[in-house]
This record gives sequence, C-alpha cells and structure tokens, in this order.
Amino acid sequence: MTWRRWRAHRSIRWRLTSGEATQARAKGEKRRGFRRAVKRVGEGLVEAVGEAVAEVILGLLACALLGCLVLIAYLSWSFSPRLTLAGAGLFSLLLAHGAWRTFRTAAKGRRRGFAAFTAGIFTVTAVTALPLLFYATGCDCL
Repeated sequence: MTWRRWRAHRSIRWRLTSGEATQARAKGEKRRGFRRAVKRVGEGLVEAVGEAVAEVILGLLACALLGCLVLIAYLSWSFSPRLTLAGAGLFSLLLAHGAWRTFRTAAKGRRRGFAAFTAGIFTVTAVTALPLLFYATGCDCL
C-alpha cells in the first residue's frame, strides 16, 4: 500500500446509516478531484486565450508585412515604372533559380557561391510568404 493510499484510507471513516455503509470524509481531508478538475479547466482557458492572442498578433504582423510590400511596390512604381518591372523580373529569375537549386536532386557536396545565395533567398521568401498566405488573406484590411 502506497503512502497516499494509506493516508486516504486513514482519513476516511465509515458510517452506517440506515443499514448501508457509506464513506464520510474526515474533517481535514481535501477534495482533490474537484481541485484537479478546476485546475484542468483553468489550464484549458489559459491555453485558449493564449492561442487567440497569438492569432491576433500574427494576423496584425501579416497585415503590416503586406502593407509594407504594397507601399514598397507603390513607391518604386512612382519613382520609375521601367525600373520596377526590371527589378521584379530580375527578382523572379533569382527566385526561380533558387527554387530550381533547392528542389533538384543534389549533386555531391553542398551548394556554394551563387547557388547557395539564390537557394537562401528562395527559402527566406517562401517562409515570409507563409504568414501572408495564411493570415493576411483573412484580414479585413484589404
């Protein structure tokens, strides 16, 4: 018999009422099941509120990122439309090369030089695009 069981066994008295044996709690015994249930409900509420706050923060960050990208595109277009199109085309080629280097079968050794640079730019762009895809599309700022 473990220590907890022995203590619980010692703290419970048996009462005989109307011919049936019922357990009665001793004066100092605490209600552990109720406290455990309240603690679990409290933990669930804290987790739900934390997830809601994180969702709002991620949504705001995604909307801010989308707004910054739109502002950069607007300012560059107002400065020089030709330069903006040339920059967008060059950036697209850079991303295409990075994607090709990332997803093709790797040769012996690791990527070096320009291939590593374009693969890194593609990875950073893809990771940045994920919050925009999931959060900014559902925001009402558009």
